[in-house]
Amino acid sequence: MEEMGDAKKALHMLQDVVQQMGEHKALGQDHEETVRARLALGELLLRQGHKEDALALFQRSQKLLGDRYGASSDSALQCRDQTAQLFEHLGRDKEAQASYEELLQTQLQRFSEHHSTVLHTRKRLGALLSRLGEYEAAQFHQQQVYDHRSNRDGLEDPSTARALCSLASNNSSAGKLQEALPQWRGAYEMLRQTMGDHHAETLTARNNLANTLLALGRTDEALQHHLVVLDLRQTTLGPSHKDTRWSMYNAACSLSRSGAIEEALRHLQEAAMRGLKATKMARTDEDLSAVREAHPVEFEALLNEMDICKLYK
Repeated sequence: MEEMGDAKKALHMLQDVVQQMGEHKALGQDHEETVRARLALGELLLRQGHKEDALALFQRSQKLLGDRYGASSDSALQCRDQTAQLFEHLGRDKEAQASYEELLQTQLQRFSEHHSTVLHTRKRLGALLSRLGEYEAAQFHQQQVYDHRSNRDGLEDPSTARALCSLASNNSSAGKLQEALPQWRGAYEMLRQTMGDHHAETLTARNNLANTLLALGRTDEALQHHLVVLDLRQTTLGPSHKDTRWSMYNAACSLSRSGAIEEALRHLQEAAMRGLKATKMARTDEDLSAVREAHPVEFEALLNEMDICKLYK
């Protein structure tokens, strides 16, 4: 029914079913079929954007499933994972962190360290901790994921490269650029060999490698990578794609640092013309200081075109 476009009617019918099965004692609140219906209702609420309502259902189901089948049962673990993800989507980061940590400990009571579900939870927990600025704790989980991926799946598997990207991203955020550099380079080479030069993940890793090189003052290397990424994104995504626009901006930064002021300005103007919204960043970006000083009028004009307010409408 939901696929037929009558999602609201499907929601009301499923709510009635849950009520009849549980509260009207047709089967009972903790019966397996009642819990499954409640989970289905939670998933439907989630798809319709009712995250708080869905969270309440998942939390209730998690307790019932744990009491009935044990906290380490497949259904209880899946429900706990959904609960943790919902906390994160709702911006309740500390509750999400606690849920992921509890989930991980429960999984480790049943599975080995290299089990896919354990690695999945470590990956999510590491990403959350990195976003919260807890870089050392994040690195612990991310290193665990990378070590197990590389030993189990090998360096030729894309999942190993993605795990290395997570480590590199965490070190970049922590300001550890010397540590991040070989990790970005390694991830790029691994993705290039497994996914190809034109793949989006390869280009993202190569772009981050270039950004790291530029931040470390290795301008010529950064410029080479930025220009290649821009060219490949223009070919595969088109000149107006958001990733292509940001590649124009990044190339302008490297060009500005290398002294190619006119070319840097041209890249910025094209990015602005194609819809890049980066006024606040461009106004203060040290990599663009040479362009700002050499062409103050033109630079102010392109800042007006990159109206940052439109980005947050």
